[in-house]
Amino acid sequence: MRNDRDLSEAHRPEGYIPPSRQQEPPQKSYKYIGQNLKRVEDPRLLTGHGQYIDDISLPGMAHAAVLRSDRAHARIKRVDTSKAKALAGVYLVLTGAEAKEMTGATAQFASPPVVQYCLAVDRVRHVGEAVAAVVAESRYVAEDACDLIEVEYEDLPVVVDPEAAMTSSGTPCCIRSAARTTSRSTAPSRLDPCRRTSPRRTSW
Repeated sequence: MRNDRDLSEAHRPEGYIPPSRQQEPPQKSYKYIGQNLKRVEDPRLLTGHGQYIDDISLPGMAHAAVLRSDRAHARIKRVDTSKAKALAGVYLVLTGAEAKEMTGATAQFASPPVVQYCLAVDRVRHVGEAVAAVVAESRYVAEDACDLIEVEYEDLPVVVDPEAAMTSSGTPCCIRSAARTTSRSTAPSRLDPCRRTSPRRTSW
């Protein structure tokens, strides 16, 4: 008799399900696994009394918002935070250069390694990378301050084709290269229809 495991993928019928490899009979004496358990949190959540991070409100609590890149790959030539700092209710505006002085590099998983920080320093390497952060008395003031930050970018090469990405070495993201220069204020961009907030900023 032919063993089902000997069937090659080419000869397996459509919908084929291989036999179980479990060597011991299933146990029925588990206290929790496979049992119907009463969820103690259901009444609180179903009646609208759940508490989440966004529901927290403490005396003197500040709110933060992050300005994010709208470029896939670009050199940061200038970050002007003067208007954001002048906005009433703003406590702090932090750029990548300032964050670098106070924090270490984030974990590196690229090969070759790419040194990055919690806020972009010198260049951005993907759309949505954090460029600056604002701390203010309210979420609304923090987001308004983000809109006042002006960033001048110098566009760099990008890889946007999936097949080209399979053979890309990632070198354009790791070394300096020539590119065209563009200057624009990071005024509010159009909302991404797949997200509830602008892709440029995140607040909490």
